[in-house]
Amino acid sequence: MYVILTKNGDNTWDAIDQIDPYSLADTSVVDAALDSGLPVVGMNASLHKNSAIRGAVWNGSSFVGGSINTEIPVDEEYLNLIKRYVFLSDNKVVFSITVQADSANIEMLDAAFDGETILIKTETGPVNKVGKTFTWDGTELTLVE
Repeated sequence: MYVILTKNGDNTWDAIDQIDPYSLADTSVVDAALDSGLPVVGMNASLHKNSAIRGAVWNGSSFVGGSINTEIPVDEEYLNLIKRYVFLSDNKVVFSITVQADSANIEMLDAAFDGETILIKTETGPVNKVGKTFTWDGTELTLVE
């Protein structure tokens, strides 16, 4: 299970979403990034929707490279209706989330991705982690009761 955590205190994190790896067509890039030991950090890439694609590298002001695939329509009308959040490892996009701009979750996602947000993989703990608070030491996710 992949879990999106946003930092809410000194050592506590809120789980704001979880993704079942079986729902993804290819987990090899995400798994390799998580297995590397480098942090996989979130970024609001909505200003770079057309270029914030898997494999693109963030150079501090824009995304360069990457591979276009079916997850990124090039239709400008569609791009105006979405927001894009990405996860970077070593400044390279390894995972992205596309959400309709009028979604009920947009304010929460914007706030989370404007702060410290990470993607982790965990096999332990409660099955449904969303909405719960945890401590995270880099290897173990522990529910705060």
